[in-house]
Amino acid sequence: MVSARSSCRSACAGARSRRCRPARGVPPGRSVAIAFAVGTLALALALGPGKALVGLILLSLAGLLLARLAIRQIGGQTGDILGAFEQIGEILILLVAAAFQIGR
Repeated sequence: MVSARSSCRSACAGARSRRCRPARGVPPGRSVAIAFAVGTLALALALGPGKALVGLILLSLAGLLLARLAIRQIGGQTGDILGAFEQIGEILILLVAAAFQIGR
């Protein structure tokens, strides 16, 4: 674990030394709002409003925990962190759908 942290920090050091601006790679607020609205609508249509709300709460908690972990361990997010969140989100939504299906 220690070697993974040090190798990641040394890989991230190059970006820091080149003085990459923190705003790089940040999508515009309007794009984020549209993507959130479309995703929420799709989730509500697929699962229903109650299950969609449960899914959104779980996704929010998972995102906050993953962000905290990424900041603590490597100092921020990378594309790998975003990919991990996508996989975690997909698993959570499938688990929500399965859990409510079992309850039928």
